[in-house]
Amino acid sequence: ELKTCSIDEALAAVATKFAELGNSCGGLTSTRVPNEAIIQFQKLFTDTLKSKIIDTFDGKDARLISSGIRQYTNGGRPPEVDPDIEGILKADCVLVIGANIDRTHPVIGNLIRRAVSQNHAKLIVVDSNRDVFPLWSDIWLKPETGTDRVLINGLAKIVINTNKALAEMKQELCRVLSLYEADKVTVKTSVSENQLQTAAKMLSRSKNCYIIYGNKLSEQNDSDLVTALLNLAYLVQNGNEERLNLIFLKQGVNSQGAWDLGIANKDIKSQKPRGLYLLLSDDTINDGWLEWLKS
Repeated sequence: ELKTCSIDEALAAVATKFAELGNSCGGLTSTRVPNEAIIQFQKLFTDTLKSKIIDTFDGKDARLISSGIRQYTNGGRPPEVDPDIEGILKADCVLVIGANIDRTHPVIGNLIRRAVSQNHAKLIVVDSNRDVFPLWSDIWLKPETGTDRVLINGLAKIVINTNKALAEMKQELCRVLSLYEADKVTVKTSVSENQLQTAAKMLSRSKNCYIIYGNKLSEQNDSDLVTALLNLAYLVQNGNEERLNLIFLKQGVNSQGAWDLGIANKDIKSQKPRGLYLLLSDDTINDGWLEWLKS
């Protein structure tokens, strides 16, 4: 039961709990706090409590992306992703998938609109529920919920069919994509073959395409989807895999900074802490998040 106390009494109570829990205490941090705070938070656990149980609120996203990249590289050198967002202004084609950009990342939404209006970029939206860029998009693909990976692989199949040189270089990828003929993709996703061909033509004709994906995809808990997006970006960029114009819209303003510190490498649930210390910022805490925390 909570009660009013002085700051010294509060700190003493927390210190007592830390002493009791020791290295069985876990830490869960928001990625909306700056790196300086996260570094101190990390030191509290690793140096003082000798605990390795630490994670971020969006750690699941980090692990999905890392797993997808490992599958893509297959032991090779990982490509550079998440380029400077200002590059969107020079894009001639933008694919937005699984992201409500105006609500979560309005600055990027504005950059996309400027690319369309000033650079005449083609805009492809993939979303099961609604066109997130009405009046701006050239085509809206509305796949059945949970079939985004099938759709992306279907687009990749059409793109690679138009580039024989790439098909010869990536024979294993061709074999995988052979399972995603347009008619089969239509049956799975409910996106028509005509729409698939139209979107794929926009992608294959582009010289500077940006693929932007959001946290709706991480809700599917499918690292193969990340791999599929990497493959599509590679094909659209005509085999240039050192730097892919692939942007992941992260939940926190400092998600990447926290992930780079290695905080999100392990799922905190799998480490079974006996106590939990939360470092919060101006995060929105909803019922779904509270249920996850209780579990």
